[in-house]
Amino acid sequence: MPIHRWNLPFLPYRTKHKTYARENRKSPTYAENIVREAILRKKQTWRKFTRQKPIWSFIVDFRCSKLMLVIEIDGSSHRGREWYDNRRTKELQTLWIRVVRFTNQDVIYHIDWLFIEIYSILDDRVTFLSQPKNTLQA
Repeated sequence: MPIHRWNLPFLPYRTKHKTYARENRKSPTYAENIVREAILRKKQTWRKFTRQKPIWSFIVDFRCSKLMLVIEIDGSSHRGREWYDNRRTKELQTLWIRVVRFTNQDVIYHIDWLFIEIYSILDDRVTFLSQPKNTLQA
């Protein structure tokens, strides 16, 4: 039986990742800055997103704990590591966390589309989580 978010008081993480996450927050990528400044500000989304958050043995780019949503911005360092990204996504899904991935190119060259896409995902997530717990399906 999978672990459900409602059964956990908090999402566990490896202590050493806290330091790495702090370092990553100090030096965000250009694409992460664009997403944070243009889209994920709380006054625009009405949701709090945290940056570079450790969850389990991973550090995710953006996380909204209320919506159990993770947004990842994949740059050139992710090329050839799709298997690792897929594993991360599957493990986070066992906690009912939805993982959404965008590329640096999506952010830099298609910001209008990205804006619409993220707001659509936020609406879908609110609808999904407003269902009674016993009827939810991953």
